[in-house]
Amino acid sequence: MVRYRLLASDGKDDRNPSMDSDYICPVVFDKESMSIDLFGSINTRTVLIFKSFLEKLIRLGVKKSKGSCITVNINSNGGASTQGFAIYDLINTCPVRTRTVSMGVTHSAALLPFLGGIERWAHENAFFLMHKVWHEPPEAGTRYSTEDFYSFGRNSRIMDERMAKIILANSKMTPAQLKKHQRRDTYIDAEEAKRLGLIHRIIKA
Repeated sequence: MVRYRLLASDGKDDRNPSMDSDYICPVVFDKESMSIDLFGSINTRTVLIFKSFLEKLIRLGVKKSKGSCITVNINSNGGASTQGFAIYDLINTCPVRTRTVSMGVTHSAALLPFLGGIERWAHENAFFLMHKVWHEPPEAGTRYSTEDFYSFGRNSRIMDERMAKIILANSKMTPAQLKKHQRRDTYIDAEEAKRLGLIHRIIKA
């Protein structure tokens, strides 16, 4: 088994000295399967990790086959929706069948990469949460025109519509059910997630 630590775009070691090196972006290959852990915020660095991982797979010559599968373990409170879309697209274009596994929490933007998996599993104590796109409030003293606020609203609607399209395409949810869950902003446990078609299998002890 070979363990890789991914590097930042400048080629420097992407490691926090205060943390164990194996915790930082571990990518593990063995003869039968490959896995990557997505633990933490969804941001541009997370996208870099996935992109580097997939490029490494291509260099290794990994192709689609019955025995090839990537497992992406997810435990995240979310982050930037735009970066969630990016990881979703990366997983969908991956040359190997991908299994996503929810551990702990898969919230907000983290739901997007999770839904990219052809196989979607969740541990029995995993929780999901979905809501509409949020925007940070304007900083004090910052001036915005009426057109700016119109643009904020328009951009939010575009993002909401794209996210809803992905969720509905990868679940059994109806638009009414999705609207209800986004409005109440409450947890969905593994059993309910399976009923809604968000996951295919619950991992039990």
